[in-house]
Formats: sequence, C-alpha cells, structure tokens
Amino acid sequence: MEWGPKAIAAGNGLEARAQVQWASIDALNGWVNAGTNGGYPVHMSEHTLSTYHDITHAAGLAVVNTAWMRFAAGHRPEKFVQFA
Repeated sequence: MEWGPKAIAAGNGLEARAQVQWASIDALNGWVNAGTNGGYPVHMSEHTLSTYHDITHAAGLAVVNTAWMRFAAGHRPEKFVQFA
C-alpha cells in the first residue's frame, strides 16, 4: 500500500521497486497459508476463471474470494472470527 504508488510515480526508484518485489515474494511464498492446513483454494481457482474470461487476476480474485468466504464462513465460522 505504501510502496506501490511510489514505484509507479518513480519507475526507476530502486528502493520502491525493491519493496514491491519483496511484498510479492511474501504474498506468493505460502506464508499466508500458515496455520490453515492449506485450506485456501481461491488463488488457483481464479487462474481458471481468468483463462476463460477477459478479466485480470485481481478482478477474478475479488469475485471468487467473496463467494468462497460466504461458503466457508458458514462451515467454519471460528476461522473467520480468528481472521478478524
């Protein structure tokens, strides 16, 4: 949130670009699944959605994640309380 706009504004700014890259590494290395037993199918499911429809990955995640949260919250409300 902090470094993305800075990287866009100063495309050659090494510090901002490095911080955005570090954030992407954190996002994709599996740490977000810690303590979940891997129970988050949304990311890979969305790849199929954006393959068949002309949407960005982020837009597809917004759609799929919302639907998945409604479904999963009904089955494991304690995990959503923990998340909150």
